[in-house]
Amino acid sequence: MSTRGKRVRELSRPRNTKYGQAFLRHARRGVRSIFGAVISLSIIGYIIYQAFTTRGEVPHGFAGFAFMAVVIAVLGIRGGIIGFKERDKKYITCKIGIVLNSMALLILGFIFWGGVS
Repeated sequence: MSTRGKRVRELSRPRNTKYGQAFLRHARRGVRSIFGAVISLSIIGYIIYQAFTTRGEVPHGFAGFAFMAVVIAVLGIRGGIIGFKERDKKYITCKIGIVLNSMALLILGFIFWGGVS
């Protein structure tokens, strides 16, 4: 069955909800965006923890972790923006994901700026 036929059949079936309001689910891309933000912020937290425990003598391999956190945060922002295009969904997860991923990029930017200057 084509996706259009499936979509038409899904929209035409009667809903058994209170006051005729449809039950809205969270946007899938928004949930993925939040998941990416949690992973990115966890990586950043681990890097900061290691920097404090080793008194700044962090191995060079942690630069790869920081780059991975940047990539995950950028993909999370992209996923949150694309999540707004999903129809009949709750978009709060997209908004939260975009904010958290932006915070991750901002934190990494401050760390980079502090290292440069």
